[in-house]
Amino acid sequence: NIVLEGASERVIVGDLCSDISIGLYVVRGDNVVLIGELELPVHMTRVSVPEIRRAQKAEKDAVDP
Repeated sequence: NIVLEGASERVIVGDLCSDISIGLYVVRGDNVVLIGELELPVHMTRVSVPEIRRAQKAEKDAVDP
């Protein structure tokens, strides 16, 4: 098992991304294949959490009429 302190979830919608803090996170060892940090691709734009939530909602609304 792995305990991550100060963990964050990277949310990507189109060319927008945001890192949302989730704090302490426990991952069962059976589910881990590889762990590492990825750099943000140059074409992506980092936005605030409220902005990425709006983008997620807009994307969901476009798919679910």
